[in-house]
Amino acid sequence: MLTRVARWACRRYAARLVRLAAASARTGDLPKALKRLQKAVRLDARSANAWLRLGWIRLRMGELDEGIRCLKESLAIDPRQAEACFHLGAALNDLKHHDAAIAAYREALVLKPDLAEAHCNLGALFNDVQRHDAAIASCRAALALRPEFTEAHNNLAVALHQLGRDEEAIATCEQALAISPDSAEAHNNLGAALIALNQHEPAIASFRRALAIMPEHAWAHYNLGAALYALGDHSGALGSYASAVVHQPGSAEARWVLAMCQMPRMFDTEGSSGSARAAYSGALTELNAWLVGDRMEGAETAVGAATPFNLAYQELPNRELLSRYGDLCARLMRHWWQKEGLSCRVRGDSGRVRVGIVSAHVKDHSVWNAIVKGWIRHLDRGRFDLSVFHLAAVQDHETEFARSQSDYVALAGKGLRECAASILDRQPDILIYPEIGMDPMTTRLASMRIAPVQAASWGHPETSGLPTIDYYLSAEDMEPPRAQENYRERLVLLPHLGCCYHPFTVEPATQDLAWLGVDTSRPLLLCAGAPFKYAPEHDGVLVAIARQLGRCQFIFFIDDAAAGLSARLQRRLAGSFARAGLEFNDYVVFIAVQRRPLFYDLMRRASVFLDTIGFSGFNTAMQAVECALPVVTREGRFLRGRLASGILRGLQLTELIAATEQEYVALAVKLVQDDAYRGEVRARIEATRHVLFDDLAPIRALEAFLIDASRRHPARALNGPESDS
Repeated sequence: MLTRVARWACRRYAARLVRLAAASARTGDLPKALKRLQKAVRLDARSANAWLRLGWIRLRMGELDEGIRCLKESLAIDPRQAEACFHLGAALNDLKHHDAAIAAYREALVLKPDLAEAHCNLGALFNDVQRHDAAIASCRAALALRPEFTEAHNNLAVALHQLGRDEEAIATCEQALAISPDSAEAHNNLGAALIALNQHEPAIASFRRALAIMPEHAWAHYNLGAALYALGDHSGALGSYASAVVHQPGSAEARWVLAMCQMPRMFDTEGSSGSARAAYSGALTELNAWLVGDRMEGAETAVGAATPFNLAYQELPNRELLSRYGDLCARLMRHWWQKEGLSCRVRGDSGRVRVGIVSAHVKDHSVWNAIVKGWIRHLDRGRFDLSVFHLAAVQDHETEFARSQSDYVALAGKGLRECAASILDRQPDILIYPEIGMDPMTTRLASMRIAPVQAASWGHPETSGLPTIDYYLSAEDMEPPRAQENYRERLVLLPHLGCCYHPFTVEPATQDLAWLGVDTSRPLLLCAGAPFKYAPEHDGVLVAIARQLGRCQFIFFIDDAAAGLSARLQRRLAGSFARAGLEFNDYVVFIAVQRRPLFYDLMRRASVFLDTIGFSGFNTAMQAVECALPVVTREGRFLRGRLASGILRGLQLTELIAATEQEYVALAVKLVQDDAYRGEVRARIEATRHVLFDDLAPIRALEAFLIDASRRHPARALNGPESDS
């Protein structure tokens, strides 16, 4: 046994070794520092400082597990070490042990409340787990202590952006850049906020500035890809996504988006979809093979980051491709569910069927207006307990209406676990997703078994492909024969249009259209579809109508969210008209999307509404009906190409449903040239359109389905996330 003097000498020598190790670390000689600290803890095993420094060196050398062990040893000796708690939080975060990391950072702040770095790192961690409100509070606490803390500004900008507060995010990024003009992270965050505001060109400039400073910045490459993809620069987007994978090869999200975006947002030439579909199929196979083992950890953030949404804009069967995609989504989300230890509970019988609606579009939006609002207004509250789970930050008067009519749960800015837990807490018998494919969190949640019965509807008129979705709520008047073949889900055909649509009853606002470039002395043909709905193989239809009518004007609309795609469509159509020997500007004008009263005024003045071929319009066609504007459509092979034809069928105006492109041209020309016939059609629309509005038959059929389905699957949620193909 060592004497007291010997123990004192050992402690002194150990302390000297710690100081020498620090000097070695400062010069970058980590192995020498490690040896000195290992000797120090052998000499003085009760030195909290030696264990702390040894843990820190282990972490710097990438030995996370051993570093954590040393830090815990240090804290066992002296629990009052804020620095040890801080480093422990960083190491646990690197290992994705988020809850433990949060606890460690919080303990550091209890011990040292003015530790700005801990507040800042906690903010970054809260962003990682999608607790963005908490991230904002932590970042602001850091900035209160250190106003010039660039990293805290950057973390704050990320949180604000994720909550949809992009103007504030931009201001925060500008503050960061005023402090650190060469901060690649600030340039990247600025670009992300600009994308959200549809300012794609400035966003691209920001990402390129970030990459000029830090060429290996994987997320700047990733975000540059997103901006280029939004503008329709498909090859540029793929190149940027591929660069993101090169610089961060372990990123499931970068690989996921690279695979999903093999499909362009729109095509410039006829017949080019075949090669894109083959590329997507191959990329999906590769992604599925890569996402195994440890690579599945954290991959839940990839699910929904991008989707094969654009498959729907090709008039081809997609069930096989989407089912493969759906299996991958469900596999990754099942892994996450089991890791998180979530479970579904048996509930007592309340006497009412508990229905949950999960959507990012509880606001003035096409999905809400066409489908969800009717459910909220008319489901029988005596038989149904209704909860609405809103996933988006944007709220408006329609959101307030939903809040007043249901148990409303705001989930914007919440992490995946919080969202899933909030839904589980309500113990729904049935969950309905009005659309799957337009929002990342919706896709993640729908890929799990959260309720005994789960259904999708036609907010995105295509099979979800998910094995976790049991039913697809569609409409008798809009589905083709043998429609079940197009769905992985079991198809439920509700009567008529399958929805209870309430008209806007908008009073048109008279305007002078000349300043928009609209020539009201000519027959006006409205083309109100999004640019990616116009496939190049149908450009000839417009050319043929123009050739037969002569003096007329097609009116297209430019949405800020798709301005780049509108420009590409404009160039493509100009080429088609030029090849036919027609002057494009004599026939076509692109104008900004108008507010609803102005849009209704335009519809009142137009001669005909030209529905998009292959992927039809519903809300715009219903608004045309409100204005007694004749609609011409070519009925498609799938639900997505039959929305307007279902409306016309309900009006008993089947003569306006073309079977071919040639018939479509003939109908459009006749409606423009034959004033008497057009007047007759307008009168028939005015006389019969009431049958389309506030139709309760689909609601009563939906109620019957909900009751029957809840009785047939009373305990299925006990299986957790398991799926049934």
